[in-house]
Amino acid sequence: MELKLQEYKQTDFDACMDLFDSNCPAHFAIEERIDYQNYLKFNEDKYLLGYKDESLIGCFGITKHDQITCSISWIMVSPSHHRGGYGSKMMEHFLDYVREMNMKRVLVATSQHAENFFKKFGAYREGYIEDGWGKGMHQVNMEIDL
Repeated sequence: MELKLQEYKQTDFDACMDLFDSNCPAHFAIEERIDYQNYLKFNEDKYLLGYKDESLIGCFGITKHDQITCSISWIMVSPSHHRGGYGSKMMEHFLDYVREMNMKRVLVATSQHAENFFKKFGAYREGYIEDGWGKGMHQVNMEIDL
């Protein structure tokens, strides 16, 4: 399985929005769309896009909060590629990258639908907000100690 990563450019905006829309409402609440648009328009984080055969199939961001704490932001995979190992590949790249930066703690804000995915990488639950992302989409706050 090959996944080519490249940094986000503003010309990637529409493709990223299409990827987001393809994951609604199963994995993201439609209410989050504006937040994602704003993230793409104004973000200064490192945001990486994953390509397979020249098609965008995934993306994720790396947000540094301080010298030892960071978070993974807006990680998603095209539904047609779910369970293909691409999310794990992106997560492994993310963890390798933040370890190289000497980060000690990763914050993850996800939903109940992806909680078990992050548990595979050592994440544990720190908080829970019912309907935190939108009706029926609960916010699960997690951490990973590195």
